Amino acid sequence: VTDARRDIYGDVIPNPTGSTKDYGILISTKDGKYSFRAIKYETSLFGGSSGIGNPSGIGAVIRQGLRFRNVFSYDLGGYTWETRNQPQSRNTWGGSIANGDPVNGADQTLTPAQGRALEDAAISTWNDIQAYLTPKGFFEAWGFTPVPLEHLGTRTQIEADYVNGDLPTSSKYYPAPVGSENSVVYGYGSSPPPGFTVTADTVSKGYEVEFTANPLPNWRLAFNASKTQAIRSNVGGQVLDDFIAYLDDKLTNTPAGNMPQFGNTSLSIYANVYGPWRSNYVLMKLQEGAAAPEIREFRYNLITNYTFTSGFLKNVGVGGSYRWIDQVIIGYPVTGTGTFDLTKPYYGPSEDAIDLWASYERKLSKKLNWRIQLNVRNAFSGNQVIPISVQPDGKTWASVRVSPVQEWFVTNTLSF
Repeated sequence: VTDARRDIYGDVIPNPTGSTKDYGILISTKDGKYSFRAIKYETSLFGGSSGIGNPSGIGAVIRQGLRFRNVFSYDLGGYTWETRNQPQSRNTWGGSIANGDPVNGADQTLTPAQGRALEDAAISTWNDIQAYLTPKGFFEAWGFTPVPLEHLGTRTQIEADYVNGDLPTSSKYYPAPVGSENSVVYGYGSSPPPGFTVTADTVSKGYEVEFTANPLPNWRLAFNASKTQAIRSNVGGQVLDDFIAYLDDKLTNTPAGNMPQFGNTSLSIYANVYGPWRSNYVLMKLQEGAAAPEIREFRYNLITNYTFTSGFLKNVGVGGSYRWIDQVIIGYPVTGTGTFDLTKPYYGPSEDAIDLWASYERKLSKKLNWRIQLNVRNAFSGNQVIPISVQPDGKTWASVRVSPVQEWFVTNTLSF
């Protein structure tokens, strides 16, 4: 039993639906020795499972945005509550010691007042983002609990409640009961909901052919091949699209996306966190109307088996098969505008394999038959790694898998 598919808010995604139309012909000889079958098909799938690169990055964007919201809200020298009230460039946007200000801000060209205005605006926007996501179940689905909404405020509002340079526990802006502050200020995870899935609609079209031959009563040959093309639409699904559209608005039309990290304006939330992750979404959406990259266009199989009917090898069978699959798309180059060029994909290698087997069969009694068979799967497989994704330069592998290993196994079958 597998987990239900879930969206970014942990809500169950309905099962995919679809329909298939196929047309085929079958031609065979009268004696049944030879037959040929061909099929043309078209399958429409709605709400099928798709994929997006680095899904945990969705949670990481919100996690880091809220963490630095807290850094600026409480003057955190690190991330934890114990480091509060430590003014420095990490938690101060504007100001310059050279101009007589108390600390250097992340952007020393700004006055403290200008920096404070940006801080309050950015904090307020991240508060709005939290308020937007909370009733949708985002934080419960991703496994972390931020500062409760009723305790949020801007930096100016929070500092207005200070007593003797610190936020008293009686303040409505105090983040959590004493001793549990870090659980809401810093202790954020970013694990996708169990069963997290992005969806897409797909129309698959293709052909399948199969040829079977029995030139001798004890010799069988079979060959099959297929050609498949799958075109995607509605990639990602409406829920994810709405989520990205909301973040795009908040992180480009307010100072929230420009909030600096680590006292460095070049490491803003958008440039350092959201933008790099968003490229995964852009690549996914570029596949709208394009062929599904994980689908191999061609594949074929050849199988043969021969059983000896006389001599000292009587009842011994030998056979083998050859499997071949086409190359597959593993990445795309990046254009000068920063998007992916789907017209010039990078391909991973085609793959093939050989399986071998030998068997022996005999009757143990009038009603009991015994058969033993030795199989060698991937008979000539070596120790190799196969690229499954590549960096935009087309040369640097981003991820790999181990090639199928050689397997030996023996089966015994009794039939009666």
